[in-house]
Amino acid sequence: MDSLSKELNAYLARPEPRLDELMATIAQLSAQPPTLGEVTDQLDLLADLLVSRTPAREPVSPDQLLTFLHGTIGFQGDTERYHRPANSFVHRVLERRKGIPLTLAAIDVEVARRVDLELSIVGMPGHVLVGNKANPDRWFDPFSGGIALDVDDCVELFARLNPTGEFDRSMLASMPPIKFCRRMLANLRMAYLGRGDLNQLINILTLSANLDQSPATIRLELAQFLAAAGRSEQAANEYDHLAKLDPSNQSTYRLSATRLRTHRN
Repeated sequence: MDSLSKELNAYLARPEPRLDELMATIAQLSAQPPTLGEVTDQLDLLADLLVSRTPAREPVSPDQLLTFLHGTIGFQGDTERYHRPANSFVHRVLERRKGIPLTLAAIDVEVARRVDLELSIVGMPGHVLVGNKANPDRWFDPFSGGIALDVDDCVELFARLNPTGEFDRSMLASMPPIKFCRRMLANLRMAYLGRGDLNQLINILTLSANLDQSPATIRLELAQFLAAAGRSEQAANEYDHLAKLDPSNQSTYRLSATRLRTHRN
């Protein structure tokens, strides 16, 4: 996991991180991980097919791209098994043509980049959208067939998904790559938590905890799951790390680490 964490942080440290590289790296957590080349080849193919269907010398429009990917190719939201892990692994979404808003939006953005369109990931709470940088008052819903939305549509969608929440226009801002990774890993955490897969939860939380500037709460959860899995020394090491990150709770974390090592012995 150390090498995977270093690889993901290295991609994030680039001036303009690419979502295909980030997704392919996170997909190394899957049972049958893809290579970066396998992911980029499929995205390249989709872009080439789109261009081949566009009149010569005409630029591809956002509407054409969304219609192509979600209509012609058939990318759609998985409404039956939303939280299945396959919906968060890019190679499985490319294979199945089904996913959740985040991965579907990222595929839209990456195909768009290949045809010189500037689309973006919009991290609206509860439902990721695709933003159009050339038209900041228009968005697309990748989970619902790529339909176009105006701000009123976004407010209505937010209210439906967050009945007690209060909408703010800032929720429609583009999502930075680091937040994209955190959200993707949070989705995988939810998927494997539902399955009770302790080993995969530990893998996901390890990668998430080792992202630059990750909150201490993630490392605390990792320590707790490691302890539950009987991996006492690793759990104790995480508590030691927490003691350095959060001096105000240092004594509590040190005590947890000591107890784990005592129990082990």
